[in-house]
Amino acid sequence: MTGIGLLRIARSSQANTEAPESLPHRIRVALTRFGSSPILLAALALLGAAGNIMRADVITNTYGSGTNVMSWAYYNLLHVGKMGTYWTYYPFQPDYNNAVFQGYVSTPADGIWGPVYDPADDDAIFVFRTNVLSSVDQTISLTFGGDDNATAYVNGVFQDYSHIFTKGGHFDLSLKAGVPVFLEMAMYNGPDGWGLGLNQPDGKKNLLGNDSTITIDAVPEPAGIFLMAAVLGGCAAFAYRRRGLTRSAGRL
Repeated sequence: MTGIGLLRIARSSQANTEAPESLPHRIRVALTRFGSSPILLAALALLGAAGNIMRADVITNTYGSGTNVMSWAYYNLLHVGKMGTYWTYYPFQPDYNNAVFQGYVSTPADGIWGPVYDPADDDAIFVFRTNVLSSVDQTISLTFGGDDNATAYVNGVFQDYSHIFTKGGHFDLSLKAGVPVFLEMAMYNGPDGWGLGLNQPDGKKNLLGNDSTITIDAVPEPAGIFLMAAVLGGCAAFAYRRRGLTRSAGRL
C-alpha cells in the first residue's frame, strides 16, 4: 500500500468530533473518494519519482478566471517547514506574508476549492483574498474548513479557525451598503491532498449564495500595489519639486 493510502487510514482512525456534514468532514470524504483511484495513485507515484517537473497549479487551472472581477486573488507558499507539527499547526497571517500570487480564481458553485492531489502541495499554505461588497446592509453567517487546518480574517482581524477533525470554523460577515470588506482565507496542507471550503450554513450556498446584492472583487497582486504606490509617490515628489523650482525661479 502506498504512503498516501496508509496516511488516509491513519487519519480516518482519529477521533472525529465535528458534525457529520461539516465542511472538514465533506472535504475529507471527497479527498478519500478522489484519492482511491489506482490510476491516480500510480500517477502520483510517477510524479513523485520524477520530481516537481510539472508545477501547473491545479487551483488556477481549474478555477482560474483571468480577472479580478467577481474573483479571489489566490496565493501559495511552499515548503513551510511545519510537516512535523501539521496536526496542530494553523496558518496565521505573519506566517504567509511571503505567499506568492498565482492568479485570480472564481468561487466554486459548492464553495469548495479542491480536492487537490499534488505532491508539490505538501507542507504548503494556500491563501484566498477578496473584497466583499453589498448593496444593502446585511450580515452573512459563514462556515469554513477543509484538509488540513484553516483560518479566516475580516479586515485583517482574526475570526476563527478550523481543524480537519475537531471543528469547523464560523464567523458572521457584517456588510454595510457600499462599504467593501476585505476577506482572507488561509489553508495549511501537511501530507496528502487538500481542499478548502467556505459556505453559508445550509451547506448548499457559497459566499455569494446566488444573491444579486453581493459582489466580490479580488485585491491586486501586492507587487502591483507597491509599484503603483511608488509611481504615485514619484509623481507627487516630482510635482512638489517642480512647483518649488518654479517658485524659486519666480523670485529670481
